[in-house]
Amino acid sequence: MASAAAPQLTTAEAEALTSYCRPRGADGDFVPNPPGNAPGHPSTARDGSELSVRVYLPPAGVKPYARLFFVVGAGATLGDPKHEAVLFQPLAAHGLVVIAHDHYGHGASAGEPRGAVTSFELLVADLVSVATTYSTSDRLVDALPFFVSGESLGGLVSLLAGLAITDSKSQQSEPFPVGGAPAGAGARFAGVVTLSPALDSLATDVPSWLVSGLYCVTGRNPATKLPEDKKADLSVLSPHAEDQSFFRWAPQHGVFYTICFGTLRAIIGASHALRRALPRITFPFVLIQDPNEQVVHPTGMSTILDLSATPVERKRRVEVTADDASAHAASKAAADDSGSPPAGAPEVKEVSSWRRARPKKQGAHIPLLAYPVQVVNSVLEWTHAEVRLQTAQQSASLI
Repeated sequence: MASAAAPQLTTAEAEALTSYCRPRGADGDFVPNPPGNAPGHPSTARDGSELSVRVYLPPAGVKPYARLFFVVGAGATLGDPKHEAVLFQPLAAHGLVVIAHDHYGHGASAGEPRGAVTSFELLVADLVSVATTYSTSDRLVDALPFFVSGESLGGLVSLLAGLAITDSKSQQSEPFPVGGAPAGAGARFAGVVTLSPALDSLATDVPSWLVSGLYCVTGRNPATKLPEDKKADLSVLSPHAEDQSFFRWAPQHGVFYTICFGTLRAIIGASHALRRALPRITFPFVLIQDPNEQVVHPTGMSTILDLSATPVERKRRVEVTADDASAHAASKAAADDSGSPPAGAPEVKEVSSWRRARPKKQGAHIPLLAYPVQVVNSVLEWTHAEVRLQTAQQSASLI
């Protein structure tokens, strides 16, 4: 059987994607995305608070080939319109049904405390619940094979969720029933797509005993802010000046949250849990990262590849780069209109010991076809290939 070519962004789409700037109102302030555009989903938390969900379907004439359930990283929310513009919509335009939700207590999702992760286990359980039971009300869509995906902390969560899904499947005589799909038919879990999974990161550099001690001193309140580091620089998240302006604006409007003790503990806990679980991982996955970024160390990528039990041919590492710039939020970073390095070193609330060597900033203009295009094309190419391969294997087993 001839292999169909994976969908790719056109030149026009790539240019629009890399030149994207978030919308602003008449007063010059950013305009965040409204709450979820689809029915919500109950969290697995005790209070059952509703998670805000956004669904992106392929346009008419484009046949969907899989679903991708996405979770954002620490502090991020779907209120940032750039997630939609440079990742979700381009993926949907070429055949992936993208379903994303805000974490419990973040963005448009309900739950307390606001902007703090109370436990990484809750994030994992919520992703598993959404991925295996959420219904788009279209039975054909709900029966498509699905991937789970995430960025940074969301990357750890997606890998742990993939493990939870495969563990559950191995214990069932019937596949997972998916909301809206015929009873017992289920849908195939196809693998995990991660963007800069935070296995080895600035957060895990902080000793666990120090975090636990400070957490106890502050009264065990997960929303407690971390000590300030006036030297911290948002260029570690993105080299794009427009991104940095948004990161400074967003915390005051509940669209992006500074890291607090609860979130820091969740990152460290998820990292330790994933490290212990790596030998049990057998599902296909792809890891996407800028190897020069300053937040997540590339050693984590190597550890995941080396220690996981997934066959070598079913796991892949993709490195996205852009001249002398580097970015943790590689799915969002794009060419800066001015072609000059970001000005200033804005203050963020983080542990001072996190600070590492600053990325090079020589004023080099990032190539037009930079991070977002590399990320989107990599996701499309890998998921398309995996679905075709798994479908062929499934068909062969029935002969």
